[in-house]
Amino acid sequence: MMPSVKFAPRSGSNSAVVVVDFQNEFVRAEGKLNGDVAEMMKLTGMLHKVPHVINAAREGGALVIHSPVLMKFGEKFNDEDWDPDAYGAIDNMFVEGTWSSEFADEVKPAESDIILKDRVGFSAFRGTELKDIIESNGITCLFVMGFLSNVSVEETTIEAKELFPEMKLYVCSDGCASKSKQVG
Repeated sequence: MMPSVKFAPRSGSNSAVVVVDFQNEFVRAEGKLNGDVAEMMKLTGMLHKVPHVINAAREGGALVIHSPVLMKFGEKFNDEDWDPDAYGAIDNMFVEGTWSSEFADEVKPAESDIILKDRVGFSAFRGTELKDIIESNGITCLFVMGFLSNVSVEETTIEAKELFPEMKLYVCSDGCASKSKQVG
């Protein structure tokens, strides 16, 4: 049975959901990174739960914000990027305009959703307008979910808390996946 998720109506709603890196590269068996997260995805049931949260958010009038990682052909993570999983050695992940970078079918953005652009780094705030979106919409309650728990989800959450110390911040742990159950 799915837990009940409630959001305040958008007219005056102060809630938003940030969906991080929920793309084919992680979600689908054919994705280069799926083998790293498949076990945790199955354990948490995230592939079934995240769409329910997103739909509840939309129905309740909360903002739904997607933060994809998009790379150019031949581009890799920089050596100076924090790369605990050695993904910098893998060629052509999340290549913009390819199947691997597309949003998973389960979480395809709706017309009312926001898709962040120009992200640089692991945090959904870096290089994007996320801070401005949160401020201009009066968001005081933020839910974060996606991939990887210990990288992009964590970096986004830390930066949100630094930028908005009074914000209610929730990491939807059964809406996230990493390479293992181990917690930092």
